[in-house]
Amino acid sequence: MARYNDGTRYNSGAVYGAVDAATTRMAKIKTNVSHIPVPQKLIRGAEFITMGTSNPNVPGNAALITAMTAAQTTLQAAEAAAEEARNTAKQKTADRNAARAAWMTAVTNLAGFTQSATSGNAGKILSAGFDIANPPVPLPVPVAVTGLTVALNGTPGHSKVSWNGVPEADGYLVQGSPDPITPTSWQMPQIAMKPACDTNGATAGQKYWYRVAAFNAAGQGPWCPVTERPVM
Repeated sequence: MARYNDGTRYNSGAVYGAVDAATTRMAKIKTNVSHIPVPQKLIRGAEFITMGTSNPNVPGNAALITAMTAAQTTLQAAEAAAEEARNTAKQKTADRNAARAAWMTAVTNLAGFTQSATSGNAGKILSAGFDIANPPVPLPVPVAVTGLTVALNGTPGHSKVSWNGVPEADGYLVQGSPDPITPTSWQMPQIAMKPACDTNGATAGQKYWYRVAAFNAAGQGPWCPVTERPVM
């Protein structure tokens, strides 16, 4: 420290209030490039190289500038290759989508022709490799008829037969038998499309029995319990 009597003069160059460099706060570098996309990284990299080359404020950085330049060149080439690959992938995807649309059109045309050529026959459609749209649920065999009644209709030998309808039935078989009933006594069945019909075959003054069974495309349901025709 200068003293008043050590020979230092007020005009010797010593400045009162001068700041010691050791006490100056150092600035910290912030690269600010970690989260920016590659094209922006390359812009910043070019700035680092241009501004850092032969910069008198940063002596001795030549080797690092050379390394930075090499890294910049490598990243530029990799980014160009990636961009080319992205463009190629976009084109390939577009080509794939167009080919897929053409394929679907071909399938639709083939399916339409197959539908017409097979007249909608399920077996023929399946034989051509196609599936069946909304295949029908297997139709159950009708349940037994209930509520069978037999009444006279005023004509000798004729009867009016009626019963409760069965929802899944396409029609009904109505069968008569003279008394006594045997396995072979039942007559040829009469077909009725509604749950009622007029029948013939009975003999006046003799017992005569009737039974009814519903049927549909799946087959014939069970015969209902037999019912006697009134004897007159």
